[in-house]
Amino acid sequence: MSRAALALALAALQSGCSSESTPARVIEDAAVPGREVRPGVGVGEITLGARLEALPEAVGTPEQTIVNQRLGFVRYPGGLELVITSPEAYEAAPSSLVVAVGVSQAEGYRGLPVPGQARGEIEAVLGAPADEIELIAYYASGASVTYAGGVAAKVAVFEPYENRPAPPEMEPAP
Repeated sequence: MSRAALALALAALQSGCSSESTPARVIEDAAVPGREVRPGVGVGEITLGARLEALPEAVGTPEQTIVNQRLGFVRYPGGLELVITSPEAYEAAPSSLVVAVGVSQAEGYRGLPVPGQARGEIEAVLGAPADEIELIAYYASGASVTYAGGVAAKVAVFEPYENRPAPPEMEPAP
């Protein structure tokens, strides 16, 4: 997947694949299994690069799945959303790959970042964002956060990246 396609998918995930969330309390209880948000890795047992067919049963049944030109969005109960790439043009195949995971509510999630956390708390751990477009801050460690009033409203996890404002030099074809 190209970097531009991933950026477009992450912007869609952050901006509107689910209804508005209201910040809730942050769960720090280690007894909440499988729901830790880990930048650059995934959320709980859902790791980046996993196939849909390998997702744990605890994720449940999707509420909505939209795939267009092999790029898809899968929404689950509890504010969990996936960005996938599918071998099928207009449907999610079992072999579809998870390229990003989004969380639009705090209840049931722990770690950093999760919705409801203050920007200062997030940046104390992740550092300053590498990129910022309107209300969305992109962290090179593999996370983005949509802020509302200085508080995380939505978060997404994706592969870590290196911010390179200029493209690398072209290499000759083999």
